[in-house]
Amino acid sequence: MARQQPRMESLLSCKALPIRYLVIPKCGCTFVKNLIWQLDHGESYINPPRVHERTRDFARVSQFNLSIDEVRAEEYCFVVLRDPIDRFLSLYFDKVVGDGYRKFVPLRAILRENHALEVEPASPADHTRNCHILIDWIEENLSKGNEIGRDPHWTPQHFRMETIRAFDMKVLPINGLDGHLTMLLSDVVPNIAQILEKLERYTTNSKEMKSQVLDSALKARIKDVYKRDAENYEKLRSVWREVEPKTALEIPRASRVFE
Repeated sequence: MARQQPRMESLLSCKALPIRYLVIPKCGCTFVKNLIWQLDHGESYINPPRVHERTRDFARVSQFNLSIDEVRAEEYCFVVLRDPIDRFLSLYFDKVVGDGYRKFVPLRAILRENHALEVEPASPADHTRNCHILIDWIEENLSKGNEIGRDPHWTPQHFRMETIRAFDMKVLPINGLDGHLTMLLSDVVPNIAQILEKLERYTTNSKEMKSQVLDSALKARIKDVYKRDAENYEKLRSVWREVEPKTALEIPRASRVFE
């Protein structure tokens, strides 16, 4: 069977600049989409944390009559990857015990009603227990299915690897993202550093709670469920350490990271 061609509409694009971006939820996508909105409109979105509600207003690469090879040759086509442990904790603190659950799939309700999730955890130990419930549920969801279908917020990042490879995207680690985006885009957006500095940040408290919640057993479980993502992120970090890019031209592409 012939391999399907990657879908051009899967990539967001600036309307007037050759900046293309593959969204992966819980990998800095709110921040990057707000950046693209700012570049397109010259002003911040009125409610930055809810920028996803305007997804249909973003341009798609499919609108520009470009071939796959033309997109591959561009300098500003990129994706952001994240350590799967941090991504999992962001999902938990946002969509399970944070306010993000209010406009999301009924994950929190399912975990509460069917799996004894504590919706108002009172201690780090309660959070740890909840996280074990969540990672067990995700493993079942990804392997054989359960109460609801797979959702991009918890499907592995490697599920997008065919698209990442097809367009040979530049691959940015989320740690240090401001600096990486400045390096990538400074030639096409000279004031990119100033724009990034003024963008509103949408964060959960997962970073602050990480050391309290993450015991060795939970860390091992997350790494097991997201084994390929953990391996891919370590490859990415290794290549960035080796290359030490200083310019957009030096930022490693997928073909270099995942050769």
